[in-house]
Amino acid sequence: MSFVRQAGIGLLLWLCATPFYAMGATPYQGNFSHGAIDIWESIAGNENEATFVSPDNSWTITVGSGDDDTIPVRVKGRLGNLDFYANDLINAELVWAPDSSAAFYTGSDGGNVGNYHIHVFYRRNGTLVHEDLTPRIMAKFGRPVRCYDPEDPNVGGIAWLDKNRLLVAAEILPHSNCDSMGTFKAYVVDMATLKVIKTYDQLSAKRLFYDKMGLELRGASDICIRSPRDCEIPALHGRDN
Repeated sequence: MSFVRQAGIGLLLWLCATPFYAMGATPYQGNFSHGAIDIWESIAGNENEATFVSPDNSWTITVGSGDDDTIPVRVKGRLGNLDFYANDLINAELVWAPDSSAAFYTGSDGGNVGNYHIHVFYRRNGTLVHEDLTPRIMAKFGRPVRCYDPEDPNVGGIAWLDKNRLLVAAEILPHSNCDSMGTFKAYVVDMATLKVIKTYDQLSAKRLFYDKMGLELRGASDICIRSPRDCEIPALHGRDN
């Protein structure tokens, strides 16, 4: 066997056994966050894990293969180390804090429609923690419209406003049994206290943060906000049409 062929086979075996490092992962439009990094594309259908490196190269998030119901996620580096298992990485997208002091990802536990959840990695009281903000935002959003059956909203991260404040959206599922499907509200969360310190309706959120939003939020119908009756399901309100 020639040296060139041996080298080629060796390189192929090395690539197959080596995790994918997404240091230069290209931002894409995102569902909730414009310019997010696409986690799902790196792991769906792959046998190898993918590692995403913070902008300052000081810590990493490693995500396992996308073929299992629960997928291992490992955070390692300057902020500390932690491991957990995720079941909501479908269409997952990652956004680093501007100073690499934290990160969040939004992902679905069902399919393209949802439900989407938001997870944050950051230091609290000197310790690296993993915070699922979804229940807090769901509670704040409540049940603003009528539905045939109660339905939880999608919850997704839009952007870091600074290293401590996170902009998050709660969205009525875009294909749902509820009025005003696909509409949303936005919330500013103070990560130091985990409290919502500001709420924006859809029109205000788009006016102020449109450039930070992904395609799902940009495409939300404003007609439903200006004229909610136009986006009601008639049968829920005793009407034929």
